[in-house]
Amino acid sequence: VPTLPALDVFYLIQEVGLEASSELVAMVSPEQFQAFLDLDAWHGLAPAPERAWPWLAALSEAGFERLIFVLDHVDLEMLTLLLSAEVRVYDMTQEEEPESLDNAAWQSPDRFFLVELLSPPDTDRQSQIIRLLEDLYRGDLAFARNLLMALRWELGAAIEEEALRFRVARLQDLGFPDPDEALRLYTPIDPASVKIGEGTQDPLDPQLDPGLAPPATLPAPYVDPLRRGGFLADVLATITDERELSRLFHAMTLLANHALGADRVAAGDLGAVEAGARRAAATLSLGLESVAGADIVRGRQALATISLRRLFRVGASLAWQVATLARALVKTGRVGRAPGRHDLLDPPLDAVFDALLDPGHRPAYAIALDQPGAPPDPTRPHRSFASVADVRRAAHALAEAQLY
Repeated sequence: VPTLPALDVFYLIQEVGLEASSELVAMVSPEQFQAFLDLDAWHGLAPAPERAWPWLAALSEAGFERLIFVLDHVDLEMLTLLLSAEVRVYDMTQEEEPESLDNAAWQSPDRFFLVELLSPPDTDRQSQIIRLLEDLYRGDLAFARNLLMALRWELGAAIEEEALRFRVARLQDLGFPDPDEALRLYTPIDPASVKIGEGTQDPLDPQLDPGLAPPATLPAPYVDPLRRGGFLADVLATITDERELSRLFHAMTLLANHALGADRVAAGDLGAVEAGARRAAATLSLGLESVAGADIVRGRQALATISLRRLFRVGASLAWQVATLARALVKTGRVGRAPGRHDLLDPPLDAVFDALLDPGHRPAYAIALDQPGAPPDPTRPHRSFASVADVRRAAHALAEAQLY
C-alpha cells in the first residue's frame, strides 16, 4: 500500500468509504496521508477542517505509535489550522491560567498547558481532540509541545497562507496544477496547426525505473471513461506495448488532473471527479479523431507524437467553434424575440442552443439530437462533445435554425 500512487489509494478509499477503510488508512505512508489531507481537507483555497477530522479518526484507529509516525511528517501548519478553531491554549509556565473558563478544558500531563475545548460539550469532537492530544504526549513529547506552542501563538492568516503554499507545491508534485495554469488547457488552438509527427508527445513518467516493466495504471475514476467506446478507446485497444501504455496513462492522469482543476472540481467529490473525467476523455477523443481523420492507425501515430493536452485543446476548440456560431446567430435576433435570445426555436433546436450557450457549463452537445422526437430528459439534457459526428450534427442544427 505505501508504494502505490497516493491518488490511487485516495480514490479507492473514497469509493469504499472512509469508515470502512480504517485498516487501509493504517497502512498508508505519511506522504500519502498528507496527500489525502491536501486533496480533501480544503475547499478551493480555504481549509476545510471538518473534512480532515474523519481522516484523523481513521488514522487514530491504528494506534498512537502509527499516529505519531504519520503526523510527525504532516505539516505542523496544517495541524495548527485544524485545531485552531477547536481549542484555546494557555501557557501555564507563563502564569496564563484563566480565572474561569466557559468551556471544558484539558491539562497537559506535564502541566505546561491548559487547553480550553471550544467545540460543544459532550460531543465526539471534544473526545477526539482529547484523545489526539493524549496520544501526541504519549508518543512524542517534543512534537506535542511544539504543536501547543504553535496554537498558543497561532497567527491566523499567516499560518493559513503558509499551509496553502505548501499544499499547492505538493499537489503540483501529484500532477495537479495551479488553478490559473489549469485554465490554459482550454486556450483555443487552430486544429489545423496540430499535426501527426510534430514531436510534442508527453514523456514517460520520470519516476518509473527504466529497468523494470512499468505499470500501466490509471486512478480508478479515470478508467471507466476509457471503456465507454469512442475513437480514443478504439485506438487504445490496439496498443499492446506496456511501456507506451504506461506513458499514455501517465499523461492521461495529468490531463484529467488539469481538467478537474480548470473546472474547479473538488478531489473529494467522487461523483464530480468521475463526471469531470468523462468530460476530459470525451474532449480528448474528439480532438484525436479530428487530427487522425478517424483512422485507427493514424490515431496511434497521433498519440505517439502529439501531446495529449494539444489534442484535448483541439477537441475543446471544435466545441467552442460551434458555440461561437450559435452565439453569432443569436445576436442577429433571427431565432428569438430579441437579440441575444433563442425563444422562437422548437425542439430539438432550442435544446441545441441551450447546451451550447448555457453560462453554467462549457459548450455541450444536446442529447436531444441523438433522440429526435423523444421527450427531453430534464435530468440529463446534454453531454460533452465526443466525436466529429457530434460536431457535424450540432452544426447541421445551427444551419437549420438559420432558416427561421
